[in-house]
Amino acid sequence: MSCNRPLTLCELTSEAWSGDSASDTSTRGRLTVSCVQLQRRDRFPVRVSATVAVDDRDPVPCVMLNISQDGCRIETDQTLPIGSMVIIHEPRLGTLRGTVRWSLLGSSGCRFSD
Repeated sequence: MSCNRPLTLCELTSEAWSGDSASDTSTRGRLTVSCVQLQRRDRFPVRVSATVAVDDRDPVPCVMLNISQDGCRIETDQTLPIGSMVIIHEPRLGTLRGTVRWSLLGSSGCRFSD
């Protein structure tokens, strides 16, 4: 399965602020929408055993379920914290370094470092 459609992620934030003068008691606010468009690369389904080390801890077993030019999806027995640095090792692919972008029920998406 491949998907080359862009994925757009948006975040809506609100900011409250008061009037300019001390006598102005009105409260106003501002809404801001920030969007980023991610280009999803072709993902190739795989099922290979590997190891993953999180934030310089000892490696633990994992299974790589897909791989792309930019990252991979792995499954482990533990939840990987979003934002943590990972080192994935698979004998044929070698050592891959990256960051956990999402994590849900033992499955994690990792983006490879440049």
